[in-house]
Amino acid sequence: HCGVEVYDWEWSFSDIAGAGAKRPGTTGVFCCRPRGCEGHSYSQSLDMGSTATSEVEVLRLISLLEKQWPVSQYDILKNNCCHFSNELCQRLGVGGVPARVLHLAGVGAALEKGTHDAVSMRCCSMIGGEARDALCLRDDPKACCRAKEPEEETEDSDIHYLM
Repeated sequence: HCGVEVYDWEWSFSDIAGAGAKRPGTTGVFCCRPRGCEGHSYSQSLDMGSTATSEVEVLRLISLLEKQWPVSQYDILKNNCCHFSNELCQRLGVGGVPARVLHLAGVGAALEKGTHDAVSMRCCSMIGGEARDALCLRDDPKACCRAKEPEEETEDSDIHYLM
């Protein structure tokens, strides 16, 4: 789960809209208390900075986004809460979310599309954050997909296999 906290509310996007989800035009945009999204566990907050957008303007923006983000358009790989949060942050003028937030969905979308952009899901360069640190076998030279001695490595070869 990913959401944007602004003016004491967390805004996000989901495919869970209850009974109204089947009606055309039903939005997937919702709000909740910060770090209180039901069905999700809070992990961490990333400080994106402050917006110069007033609270009234934020509510107008949310109203616009509710129309542009219908629940019917939700796609776990290509149009999810992370993508919504990225767009909302950009529109609030604080920049996009860090690339690692969108990375895993991007890898999944590449695999689903059948592209060769994602070489191996066993490679830790395909995931980020704590998961990479927990799974990477970079200290085992036989497991490393670099297949080179450490002194032969270049900056372009920072790829490791996962357990």
